[in-house]
Amino acid sequence: MSNPTGNKIRIKMPDIRKTKEIETDTEADVDRISTGVPGLDHILEGGFPHPSTVLLTGDSGTGKTILGLQYLYNGVKQYDEPGIYLTIQGYDTDLTWYCSRFNLDLGELQEERKAVITTYEVAEYEEFHARSVAREIEKRLSRLIESVDAKRIVVDSITPFGYFSSSKADYRKLLHRLSSSLKDEGCTTLFISEKPDREKLTPFQVEPYVVDGVIKLGKDEKSKQRKRRLKINKMIATRTPLGSTPFTISKDGFKLLTSYYE
Repeated sequence: MSNPTGNKIRIKMPDIRKTKEIETDTEADVDRISTGVPGLDHILEGGFPHPSTVLLTGDSGTGKTILGLQYLYNGVKQYDEPGIYLTIQGYDTDLTWYCSRFNLDLGELQEERKAVITTYEVAEYEEFHARSVAREIEKRLSRLIESVDAKRIVVDSITPFGYFSSSKADYRKLLHRLSSSLKDEGCTTLFISEKPDREKLTPFQVEPYVVDGVIKLGKDEKSKQRKRRLKINKMIATRTPLGSTPFTISKDGFKLLTSYYE
């Protein structure tokens, strides 16, 4: 800008030292629900954010179902938080064997109306429409949630939904709808997924984008002892370790190795 008078123009600048800082609460309280797994709550700042949806994925035989059962069972026994285990294309005897092996008396919890074990057969549909299936499962789970006042849900596994959906987009919509409706019901849900190979986290690669957290189970192939390892790929509102943590599965169930989390 020109100054015909030749006088100096003084522009008053704000004193940034006096500018009020914007206050942010980085330590905001987050409601959490215990995972029921020794050591896992510690690295999750107290447990899963509640309500939320967490994807549990891993190779065959890495302990996904055991972790899911433990999450449900210990939730009832230790915290009086009822739950529902929904098996997709499974058999009741499978869970019975697991429960017997790890001393999880789910039958007693069902008699006390603290837990519900139910199965949903996707293959029975002549035509699979993701929207109608999602709506039907919502209704079924809503009734069960009300009947036992459930806070915990396990869906084992979600992978058949992907194979029967007409497209990845429909599958993603189905998962998003289920996730949203269960959070609206005040539940924290574990979606268990198959892991087809080392390169892919899930078969369809859309599941991690729908959920609030992702936990991967695997085996350390480089280690001579081939230790099982757990890695938290993401968890909403939670600071998590960048690396993986060893865990064991014994007659007492699923637990992270003590020396790594104490």
